[in-house]
Amino acid sequence: PESQKKLAQIIDTQTERDQMIEEIISLSKSHNSGKASLLITNSFEPSSAAAGSIATELEQAAIKRANQFYTDGKTESAKIYTVLFLFTLITLSAIVAACIFITRNLTRPIKELELVTTALASGKLDTEVTYRSGDELGVLAENVRSLIHTLNLYINDISDVLKKMADKDMTVTINMDYTNSFSPIRSSMETILHSLNLTLNQVQ
Repeated sequence: PESQKKLAQIIDTQTERDQMIEEIISLSKSHNSGKASLLITNSFEPSSAAAGSIATELEQAAIKRANQFYTDGKTESAKIYTVLFLFTLITLSAIVAACIFITRNLTRPIKELELVTTALASGKLDTEVTYRSGDELGVLAENVRSLIHTLNLYINDISDVLKKMADKDMTVTINMDYTNSFSPIRSSMETILHSLNLTLNQVQ
């Protein structure tokens, strides 16, 4: 607002200076140079000097304002770069954390299944699989649990039959259904029972 007032003041006084110039020219043409000189000295030059002073002030204010804009721009630019840097840093940290979380969630069940299958291979059937999920690893873990349960059923049934045979109970029967590759085991036990029963009958 102050700059606009000063600019308006220069424009307003310029009209007066234009009139002075016309009057000076007129006086000069009428050979009244003394009066023209006085008009220049007493009115035109002070008015022009005042206008020049105001113009200088406006120029300095404009330079100051431009410098301030430049400084503010640099400050805002630095703030933007800082925000972008922090945003990038936070984003990268979140990505790294997510990768670590996903990797741990994947490797934990795989490690557990590896330990369980190693234990099974060494004959430890009391191993427990704790991992449960609806994904592919969860299905695999459930299949391993089912395998352990089935093997325990077979072994317990075989142990029970052999114990009764050791106790000379040849009336024992095999009631469990031995499926697929386990069916020959049932056939072998039934053959052994039948042979032993024939032998005992012949002895008697």
